[in-house]
Amino acid sequence: MDRDLNIVWTNEVLERWFTETESLAAGKCYEVFHGNSRPCQQCALRESFETGAVATTEKIHVFPDGRERQLLITITPIVQGDGTVAQVLEMVQDITERKRAEDEVAQRLLYERMVEEISSGFIVSSDFDEELDSALEKLGAALRTDFAWILNFDLGHKQVTLTHEWTVLGAGGTRGVTLPMMLTDPWPKVLIGSDIVKCPDTSCAARPEYHSLKAAGLGAVLAVRFATGSDARGFLCVGHYGDARNWMEEDIWVVGTVARFIGLGFERKRREQEFVESQRRYKEILNTLREGVGVVDTNERICFCNPSFESIFEVPMSDLIGKSILDFLDETGRNRVLDETSRRKNGASSSYELPIKTASGKEKHLLVNVSPLSDAVRGYAGAVGVVLDITERKQAEEELRQFAEELEQSNELKDLFADILRHDLLDSIGVVKAYAETLLENEAAPREEFLNIIVQNIDKVVGIVQDASQLARLEASSELEMEPVNLYEMAKEVVDTIGASASENGTVLMLTGEQDILVTANPVIREVFRNLISNAVKYGARKDRIVVSISKSADEIRISVADSGGGIPDEQKESIFERFKRASRNAVKGTGLGLAIAKRIVQLHGGKIWVEDNPEGGAIFVVTLPASLSVGARIAA
Repeated sequence: MDRDLNIVWTNEVLERWFTETESLAAGKCYEVFHGNSRPCQQCALRESFETGAVATTEKIHVFPDGRERQLLITITPIVQGDGTVAQVLEMVQDITERKRAEDEVAQRLLYERMVEEISSGFIVSSDFDEELDSALEKLGAALRTDFAWILNFDLGHKQVTLTHEWTVLGAGGTRGVTLPMMLTDPWPKVLIGSDIVKCPDTSCAARPEYHSLKAAGLGAVLAVRFATGSDARGFLCVGHYGDARNWMEEDIWVVGTVARFIGLGFERKRREQEFVESQRRYKEILNTLREGVGVVDTNERICFCNPSFESIFEVPMSDLIGKSILDFLDETGRNRVLDETSRRKNGASSSYELPIKTASGKEKHLLVNVSPLSDAVRGYAGAVGVVLDITERKQAEEELRQFAEELEQSNELKDLFADILRHDLLDSIGVVKAYAETLLENEAAPREEFLNIIVQNIDKVVGIVQDASQLARLEASSELEMEPVNLYEMAKEVVDTIGASASENGTVLMLTGEQDILVTANPVIREVFRNLISNAVKYGARKDRIVVSISKSADEIRISVADSGGGIPDEQKESIFERFKRASRNAVKGTGLGLAIAKRIVQLHGGKIWVEDNPEGGAIFVVTLPASLSVGARIAA
């Protein structure tokens, strides 16, 4: 090219591109290359003549054969010796394929960035429907389509429903409309039976769905199936309203990729809904359980509980959360829970009973089943416990136990009475019968002597019956009516009464101790003195000295009866106080009821009774009563 923009020379390739018959030489560049009658306003050729620099430009040119090509024109100045530019060399390159490849790469990068944005959106977004609308908009913009739809279908009803849409025209008002109502039937049927549907394609003219698309005002559609799990869910559909479009592999790839993410999104939404429903059912089950359910952390603080748990502890749920379970327990209960916690940290579950005290002060018994909770980071993370209020059951068990004991006592009393009838009563009655028969049959028998023997045995029978009756009444009693009693005066009355008969065989009764001990007791306590003193007289040695002592300390009131008789063998020191474990008759004579009666009376007064060896020989029977029975009054002797 010269400075007047005349073409000085061209090669054969350029001439073939721009003309079929004529030579390009001597023509103006703007006429030959641009089809203009005057120079271009922004002419790279002139710029190169003026600046002496290499210039480049790109243009799209339609060749005589109708081909449209993209050209790169490079203009290089030819500098003369004086530094001026007389001509330029213009080199023309066909860069159509390179530009197409660059465009494809750029489009692929655009698609990939769009797919990445859509996928990350589905991962982090908490609003699936909002993110789905955003994805359709991004997809439609990237593909330069007129619309993007989500078509969900029900295979059972052969029906396709438009649930989400984006369109360049704005809201189309078609959301929720079933396609058989919007389009004619063939097209939805093809969708239901296909994985990918694209129209137009090479066979579209013969396919009925293409005609239904045209009838619906759609020029081109690309639909790719998506699934939730293993179940087909619907289609992601993009397209144009009026113009047809030849769908490329890249188009199918990007729509298919987004469709997969949409399927995963629907699956995530389905699982979230199932999780929410599961949580609702789980909460409903927990709220209707009769058992209390609670969760504690590693510090035994309550971090979850159901209404039954709240009801058992009688504390509002809002106040229970954050409160330590140990606050409801005594020291024994706290130690038990901490021991169980140590075992749970080793993965062990446990079941045990636990007494608690509620906020209102009510004592309850709980059956607790506890299992450990753990996580991958901390290991032991707390425990979940199922708590059942067994207070009524424990009360019923205690009542049943007491009833069983009473029944056992009744059976034992029955056995006692049977034993008395078989031995003591029958022995005495047998003696009475024998002496009475002798008197009837033998007039020479000593009448007065026999009658005295008969009276003595009748008195013995009466005493046995009275003792048995008194023991039965005492066993049935759980408490006695109390009144002020002077123990010394009561003991003195018994000593005086028994001492008169005891003196006949040389036995001496002595009473020592404090004379002003006033206690709150039942008068039946007299029987303790009577039984212990009469036994000492009856079974002690002749001409024995029996000492009755009464004393009081800060802790107790002590009564003792000491004799110098044969004593009590060690193996019988406990059994002689039992109703049905009487000592051998060689050791202690009688029915054995007297000591059992004494023991029961002492127990009802909160005291203790036992026997020990007398260092001087014989035995000492000891009774202690709690000092709390003392009324603190001082009475003159």
